[in-house]
Amino acid sequence: HCPPFGRDFSCGVEELDNYFHNHIGQDMKRRVTAPFVLIDKDTNCIAGFYTLSMKSVLLVGLPPKTQKKLPRYPEVPVALIGRLGVDNQYSGKGLGGVLLVDALKRAYEASSEVAAFAVVVDAKHGAEKFYEKYGFIPFPDNNSRLFLPMRSIEELF
Repeated sequence: HCPPFGRDFSCGVEELDNYFHNHIGQDMKRRVTAPFVLIDKDTNCIAGFYTLSMKSVLLVGLPPKTQKKLPRYPEVPVALIGRLGVDNQYSGKGLGGVLLVDALKRAYEASSEVAAFAVVVDAKHGAEKFYEKYGFIPFPDNNSRLFLPMRSIEELF
């Protein structure tokens, strides 16, 4: 069994592990992010987590094809998957995809009450390919920042 509060959680990315152990609780209390955790029901271990928050992005930073479909506001609202990690003992079991689909579903459902035209991620440590596999599109000026329009997410659900 796992120690309480996920003390042994480690996804192997120091930045994510540090965030999970030292900052996620305060960010939740301050309402700057909403964390979600996946618990292994057999062991009570935290298998993975992600965070969601609202954000806006500059319209001019999006691909021209996407810009044409949006109103000419300087910024447009998006949902942000701020962090996503799977514990090392669960890697290779598809849980990253499970967490991502759950995040997309929550963001899509929330977008009917709090507008967001897309879900954005800032992929780090080579995670761009993971998100591209799910249809995320890179921003033209930053290949590590990707987005998936709500219209695409709507087709999933």
